[in-house]
Amino acid sequence: MKYSMNCWAALGDSPTADDYVALAQHMEALGYHGVWMADHVAVPTLFDRSQYPYPSGFPENSNWVDPFTWLAAIATCTKHVKLGTTVAIVPARPPVTQAQTVATLDVMSNGRFVYGIGLGWMEAEYDLLNVPFKNRGRRTNEYIRIMKQLWSGDTGPFAGEFYSHGGALLKPLPVQKPHPMLIVGGEGVPAFKRLIELDGDGLHGTYKSPEAYRQDMELLKSMMAAAGRDVDDLWNTMMCTAEDVPHALGNPAAIAELEEMGVKEIVFAPKFSSVDEGMRMTEHIADQMSR
Repeated sequence: MKYSMNCWAALGDSPTADDYVALAQHMEALGYHGVWMADHVAVPTLFDRSQYPYPSGFPENSNWVDPFTWLAAIATCTKHVKLGTTVAIVPARPPVTQAQTVATLDVMSNGRFVYGIGLGWMEAEYDLLNVPFKNRGRRTNEYIRIMKQLWSGDTGPFAGEFYSHGGALLKPLPVQKPHPMLIVGGEGVPAFKRLIELDGDGLHGTYKSPEAYRQDMELLKSMMAAAGRDVDDLWNTMMCTAEDVPHALGNPAAIAELEEMGVKEIVFAPKFSSVDEGMRMTEHIADQMSR
């Protein structure tokens, strides 16, 4: 099983640029497969906290760095680890500029970028960005189609429901062909449909028991087969939130069973209170996963 870390809260509330660099280099030396970063643009002063999808409650004082800028910086001080978004809120950024950002990041990392995508859950954040929350699923799908066209080198026009343009040349193109690996975030049928519609390379869901994951994969296998695709070809990742980290590390048999069912990568998303704790616990996770 490959293992990675979502670094959004791994170093406490006030890490410096040097702290982030040291963490990424430490992770690479320890054998982590990937360095990932979550995405919020800015947190509205007022929003419905009950909609936060994880039981710990929304972290009020966390840093929310721009994931693309952060990963580009990390790309310059690492050599081998994958660099991923977990997950980028696709409708938060215009599709043409987002296509340029992704392509540039893939060039800067020499083809190590993994584009984890999602819709987001915070309606107030959409309001803050002046983007309609309604139909965000269709908007996400359309934006990805625009980006794929640009990444392919196709300079033709695009006419969509939410965005149109008269033709454009994007250069440089991504190092990876036809584009960076596209990992679709989400759970259940809506995410499965998006994965198939966008011809995605894998799923990014939350940590769950082997029994629950087996049920998901049985459904996805039938949906993929109907679309002429094989579920075994997917690079499925699973995010292990702070609440689930101790359970996952303490159950190597469950991790092995999930791997047998097609999970390729566990992305740990712990919340540590300080830089020292983050560096120390990063070593602990690597030690436990390497056994």
